[in-house]
Amino acid sequence: MTTRRVLAALLALVLAVVVTACGGDDAASTTTVDPAAPPPAVDEDDPLAGRTFTGGRIEVDDQPVDVPGGGQLVIEFTGAEDAGNGTVRASAGCNDLSAGYTIAPEGLMTNGFITTELGCDEDQHAFDQLIGDILRSPTYQLDDDALTLISVGDSGRLTAVLTDES
Repeated sequence: MTTRRVLAALLALVLAVVVTACGGDDAASTTTVDPAAPPPAVDEDDPLAGRTFTGGRIEVDDQPVDVPGGGQLVIEFTGAEDAGNGTVRASAGCNDLSAGYTIAPEGLMTNGFITTELGCDEDQHAFDQLIGDILRSPTYQLDDDALTLISVGDSGRLTAVLTDES
C-alpha cells in the first residue's frame, strides 16, 4: 500500500506541473512593472533599442503567410543595458520568444533563444516557428519607422516588413 500511495502522490505532482505549464492561464505569466522604475538604458549605437515593431505577416519565398486569426506580430527590442546584448522579444498571440541580440555589420546577431511552450493550434504553432526562423540572425533594413527583416534558412527566404509602434 505504501508504494501505491507514493506513486499516486508522484502522479498527482506530475499532473499538477503539466497542467500549470500548459494551462494557458494568462494570469500566471503576467509581469508587474514598477512605474517608478527608470526606463532601460538605450544604446545610442543601436537604432532598434527601445522600439516596438508590428506587422500582420511573414513572407515565405515571396508568398504571404498572415498571422493566424488576424492578429499582429509584435517584436520589441530592449537594447543593451550594459556593454552586452540587448533583448529581442516577439509574439503573434500564442507563444513568446526572446533572445539576446547585438547589431553587427552583417546584420542582427541573435543568440540564447528561449520560448514558452503553450498548446497552440497547428496554424499558430507553424507561425511561431516562422518567427523563430526569421529572428535567427537576419539581415535588416531600417527606413524611418519601417523595419525589414530577411532571413534564409530551412523554411526558405523569409521577409517581414514591420512598422514602429513605439
